Amino acid sequence: LAFLIRGYKGFPLRRALKFFALGSYGMALVMLMVFGYSLVMDFNDVPRSFMNISMCFQCVVNMIVHRTYMCFDLLTALLIFYFLFSDAWSRRRVYIFIGLIAFTGLFVFLTDARISLLSFMILLFSIVLKEVRRYVSGWHYIALLSVCLVGLFFVLSQSERVNNILLSWNDASYSLANADPRFRIWSCGLELFKKCPNPLWGYGCGAAKDLLQAEYARRNFVSAIDSHWEMHNQFLEILVENGVFGLFMFIGVLSLPMFLKSPLQRFYYIWLPILCVNLFFESMLSRAIGTYPIALILLLAGLSDGMGNFVPNVMWKRFCVISFLIA
Repeated sequence: LAFLIRGYKGFPLRRALKFFALGSYGMALVMLMVFGYSLVMDFNDVPRSFMNISMCFQCVVNMIVHRTYMCFDLLTALLIFYFLFSDAWSRRRVYIFIGLIAFTGLFVFLTDARISLLSFMILLFSIVLKEVRRYVSGWHYIALLSVCLVGLFFVLSQSERVNNILLSWNDASYSLANADPRFRIWSCGLELFKKCPNPLWGYGCGAAKDLLQAEYARRNFVSAIDSHWEMHNQFLEILVENGVFGLFMFIGVLSLPMFLKSPLQRFYYIWLPILCVNLFFESMLSRAIGTYPIALILLLAGLSDGMGNFVPNVMWKRFCVISFLIA
């Protein structure tokens, strides 16, 4: 936030977004370098099968940062480049963007983060939906989107962890709770909210972690106790800690940029569904890497005028209001 609160005049919004996107891809390249070193130096007498390579990649990523959060930053960066390039496509920009899609998709697929895979599919489908509309209409448009949906679903189903959940829906003897422990965690969270003496205000900030551990112990949820699992749902966590009022405040903050005149509106309409998917399956605000991109984009959306520049005479007022709401 340094360049915001120091009052730079006319600091371009696009440049700020570009630096964020470059930083995200730079971080991903560092991880790939460490991964390459691991493959060369640490794979003695280990078969180089796809499963082993994928597990090695996941270990490298998780050693540096949580994989879902890193993938969320990458997806945000990919959307930023689409936002920057889409105003004036050129052959060079098309090639760069296709390369970024391939790089991001491979990175996400190797991490085997289901939420990130789903988010990547949503992002890709939204971009195709928007771009194809310029050239195709009517039944051709519907047919092309149907083919894209089937193709994206096929790619998503190639993940073994996604397959486990699909099996739980098709096989009556297969437990959904066993497919993913998140469902059992959410059940514990809902039980805590039902027992809350003041559901309007919740238990208070930071209370969910200890309360969850007690509920895990009551249910003999051993793996959750040993791993100290969080809520894995930001909306549910806010509901438990801050009650109904806090949840409505949070949803209001996320909705705010949709009602502000900002060049980020087009970006935000695509980014918001991806953000909500990640918030629904992860406690994004429990880590800095999950918090800063959300806060940064909310601030950039609220502090810029229609031309994408920061306006000094309204900057401080908006900065105070938006910072308070985020807090």
